[in-house]
Formats: sequence, structure tokens, C-alpha cells
Amino acid sequence: MRRASPSALGPIIALWCLVVAGCGPAARPAPTAVSAASPQPAASPVAAVAPSPVAAAAPVPTLVPRSGSDREIVLATTTSTQDSGLLDVLVPLFEQQSGYQVKSISIGTGAALALGARGEADVVLVHAPVAERQWMAQGNGTERRLVMHNDFVIVGADEDPARIKGSARASDALKQIADRQAPFVSRGDNSGTHQLELQLWQAAGLDPRGRSWYIESGTGMG
Repeated sequence: MRRASPSALGPIIALWCLVVAGCGPAARPAPTAVSAASPQPAASPVAAVAPSPVAAAAPVPTLVPRSGSDREIVLATTTSTQDSGLLDVLVPLFEQQSGYQVKSISIGTGAALALGARGEADVVLVHAPVAERQWMAQGNGTERRLVMHNDFVIVGADEDPARIKGSARASDALKQIADRQAPFVSRGDNSGTHQLELQLWQAAGLDPRGRSWYIESGTGMG
């Protein structure tokens, strides 16, 4: 299986933890502080504290549950996070230390942000910085923190039909794929992975959507 070097794949997408808007207005921090936004009036009470960058070693936060059980919080996160197995390790530790039960919903970034905007999740753990900033600017969250990062690579068949091995940049590899019309499978689901992919196509000066060789699967990668 061929893959472009991680360092050639454009900006590393940060995995951010966005805390959904609480039931009272949040104070705006100084420009150098973590962004905070005032909640929408219709939002349900939600968690007001996000995990620290080292989630497993973080002190237990004081939480205000969104709704329903006063000992349950809803986490909307990406399929990538779920498929990694990370939650299987961190969630039991958090539940043991905090006394809260975590209900995890694994969906794409776009869908996770939509859940948070509707007040149907207490915390969203996603990886699409541009969409996250827009979401915060719309008043959907109270705090946004970087907790980890993930690398993106382009993978393909061993025979490398698009001849992308050794490409200096991801955009160069995508141009090669388009020029040779090599089949390319996209998630096509508005996930963080999909959003980054579209940004890279844009950087290459191309829009592959609708091309015969461009396949939108509409699914995750697990």
C-alpha cells in the first residue's frame, strides 16, 4: 500500500474538544485566551468544562448535565476517535473518577457539531478547525481546547496507478490522481476528514465532485 509522507499532507488537523453552550452567558476571554461564546437562548443546560490536553491525567471537572439523568453526559465524537479504541480506555477512567456516566455518539464532525448546536450533546470532540471556529462564532459553545492531533495520509494500491509516491505535497498528489483519473474514494460525509480533503483539492485548484473517477462513499473508515 502506497502512502504520501505525513509531512507532505498539508496542515495537521487538530482534534478539538468543544464544550456546548451552557445555560448562562459565558464571559469573553482576552484575545489570547481560549475562545468562548455566549449560548443560544434555546440551548439546554450542558457541560461547562472541557478535559485538559492530557485527558487521562486530567483533574475531574465540575459538570452541569445537559438534561435527563443528572449523572449522565452526552459526548458527540467522530468515527475516527471511536474506531481508534481511545474511548474504550478513557471513558471508564472518567466515569470511575467523576461518578458521571458517558453516553458516546460516534458520527462525522458535521453531524456532531449539529447535535451540539441543537443542545443534544454536552461535549463534542471533533477535528475540523474551520468549522469549529464558525460553530463557536455562532454562539454554540463556551470553550474550545486542543486535546490531541491526528495525521492524515493518502493511501492506495501497491502498484501506485496515480504515481503519487514521493510527492512533495498532498496537493501535488491530488493533481496526479486527477490527471490520471485514478479512482479516488472520498468519505463524502461532511466529516472532519472529508472537510480537510476538500481543502486539499481546493489548494490543488481542483473540484473533483461529479467526476467519474471520484467516489463519494458517505461512510466512515472503520
